[in-house]
Amino acid sequence: MILKSKLKHAVYYLCCYLIKIVSFVFFPCKAVGKENIPKSGPFIICPNHISMFDAVALNMAYSRPMRYMAKAELFENRLIGGFLSFFGAFPVNRGTGDKSAVENAEAMLRNDEPMCIFIEGTRTKNKDSSPGKAKSGAVVIAHSVGCDIVPTAIVYKHGRPRIFSKTTVYFGTPIKNSELGDVTGSRESIRSAANAIMSSITQMWKAGTENCQK
Repeated sequence: MILKSKLKHAVYYLCCYLIKIVSFVFFPCKAVGKENIPKSGPFIICPNHISMFDAVALNMAYSRPMRYMAKAELFENRLIGGFLSFFGAFPVNRGTGDKSAVENAEAMLRNDEPMCIFIEGTRTKNKDSSPGKAKSGAVVIAHSVGCDIVPTAIVYKHGRPRIFSKTTVYFGTPIKNSELGDVTGSRESIRSAANAIMSSITQMWKAGTENCQK
């Protein structure tokens, strides 16, 4: 069992390495603020969501294996679902309060597995690719586990991923679990914490976008 686990990890890192080489040639990616990512323990990386390429960009920017929430519809195709599962994704039924997905996420975090939760819940609909409205799932899960959240901004030089166009991933200062406030009470308090995270992401996205245009 241990040998099988080690083999899976070896194959995972090899695949990630190959993907990074290919991706870096065609979609060069730069990471800023990697020192803000906790070295150990559970934490949630909360990025904005622009494209299906976002997960690849995050993988290029951060080498440690990470779990992802992905919409359940993607797993209906066995090939795509198998590929996503291999790289740490697990399904969630959006808009239904998927209790099992939340419980899975909490169990993974308690097992010290870093997790990525796109705080918008879906790709932005804004034409300029700016971050949209924050969902509360990441805050609820973080509170339940007692982990911190790393606000993250993905910035594409041309707004969307393009071949040979640079992508920059900004990792912000972690928001401590204690700084999320009292999220055990009303929906308003949970929404307020989610909006605070989104505000940090939006500020980084705007600054990164302006930097790309210089």
